[in-house]
Amino acid sequence: MQTKGGKTHNQTPTEKLKSRIVALKTGANICRHQLNKASVIVSKTHLSVDKETEQLSQQMAEQVNRAFEKLEAGDGVFIEHKTAKTLMETRKARIWDRDRR
Repeated sequence: MQTKGGKTHNQTPTEKLKSRIVALKTGANICRHQLNKASVIVSKTHLSVDKETEQLSQQMAEQVNRAFEKLEAGDGVFIEHKTAKTLMETRKARIWDRDRR
């Protein structure tokens, strides 16, 4: 027995089932809405990451193109891998020493 507005109301099994279906549909709609909101957030984040990756790729391509243009124009100097690695290690050591002070 349930009371509605101060009156006693006996629900038939069919009425109980209908009210349960309504409750389940309402819950499903809430879940669907939350899922849609989460999908939008994920899509926006994915879109943001895609744009950032595209920008970084474009910047890298521009740097590589400038380096080759400089080398072809005779303004650049090609450095062997071992030499470049040694120069970078020296540069890193100077930075680490500076940061330790």
